[in-house]
Amino acid sequence: MERSETAAPPAIPYLGMRSPQRIGRALSGARAAAGLQQADVAAASGISRETISVLEGGTRNVRVSTLAAVLKAVGYEIAFLPISRPAAGAAPDG
Repeated sequence: MERSETAAPPAIPYLGMRSPQRIGRALSGARAAAGLQQADVAAASGISRETISVLEGGTRNVRVSTLAAVLKAVGYEIAFLPISRPAAGAAPDG
């Protein structure tokens, strides 16, 4: 499936991307919300479908360049945000 270059990517909830698992879940959700299959993202990013599956599974670390290419294929980019601190007594976000 092909996404329009002018369409804004779908909004996904901010999860605090502090682990490969959270990044993987967010990426999988963004891809699905965009109506794309892993094969579509692989073709658009030049990254193998197997690597995309590993990235979405959050089981291994990947290169920043790989993550950037996959994010671009689903209409997102890497951004830096300040860490929000949990309220006193709240469980840390992982």
